[in-house]
Amino acid sequence: MNQLIKEIRTYQLAALALMNNLPRCRVEEVSSPYYDFIVTIEESSLVFGVEVKNSGFLHTNHYQDYLESLIEIDVSERQNRIPILIAAVNEEDESVKIGFLLAWQFGRARLFKKPSMVELNKANADKIFDFIKSMDETIRILSMHGMKVVKKIRVEYQHNDGRLSHGKVVYLRDFTEEYKMHQKEIVDEREQLERMIHGIPQDEYPDDELDGVIFNLILERFPKSTKISNLLLFSTELRDLQLLSKSNIRRMEYSITPDTKGATPMVMAMLNGVEKANFGVDIFIDAPWDVKVFESQFFKKEVAIDGWFNTYSSYKQMIATLSSPKDFFIEN
Repeated sequence: MNQLIKEIRTYQLAALALMNNLPRCRVEEVSSPYYDFIVTIEESSLVFGVEVKNSGFLHTNHYQDYLESLIEIDVSERQNRIPILIAAVNEEDESVKIGFLLAWQFGRARLFKKPSMVELNKANADKIFDFIKSMDETIRILSMHGMKVVKKIRVEYQHNDGRLSHGKVVYLRDFTEEYKMHQKEIVDEREQLERMIHGIPQDEYPDDELDGVIFNLILERFPKSTKISNLLLFSTELRDLQLLSKSNIRRMEYSITPDTKGATPMVMAMLNGVEKANFGVDIFIDAPWDVKVFESQFFKKEVAIDGWFNTYSSYKQMIATLSSPKDFFIEN
């Protein structure tokens, strides 16, 4: 296969993947030094450019040259003030991965030199679409996949000399039939005004046993910790969440186990080999000198051995709704 035919095939695979997986997507080939396609989502005002390359392109010197051209992008041309993505095509298995290269935030271009690459398929379509929404400054509602409850725990540690170290635990929960907002009827204009000024009251956000375990174990070790909930609903909120990628990130590990003190040999034999409910949450630390304080944090919660199998199943279902902000970063 000669080079020209190979390039045409690469373009075809990228265009088909975009049209088959993004909703009401129109793809037009253009002549631009920055991207090969202009893509328009017809149901919204969302427009973005896509540069098409083969799957090995990101590891070549040509990729560095391309990044340099994006750094010098001519912003005086209106058609250049759009998000730019890269479509990396694997000709052998005809798969396409999408990376996020150039976003527009606060009126300025932001370049992602090490983009997260996401397989473009039906399973990831909503996630990719939400990422693209966060790359320009128009406020757009996220897909159902992208809508989450955001839990934030401000963690504070006081050293012997009085110095304070801070970190922020942030994790996301999916909405489910059991995990949903507590709707409250607004009775008068004063209450409506209060909500407009101060936002949704904290007691209206969902909070279950898993949230309780995460916060209470942190609180035991770091007694001045506080928590707050909010919602991830719009593209601007997703963009703000992605700013956490600039922090130092460490993992806090959790294990929920049965309390075996006083258990009979028969019960211990039954529990032999039974899994524990293990999971983790991320803590984001802005000051590099505070990182050591929050490294290697492990928390253990023992629960009643009676009914452990039901307890384990319940926690596993809750853990399945847990995700990290890192899953929504558009740069490695």
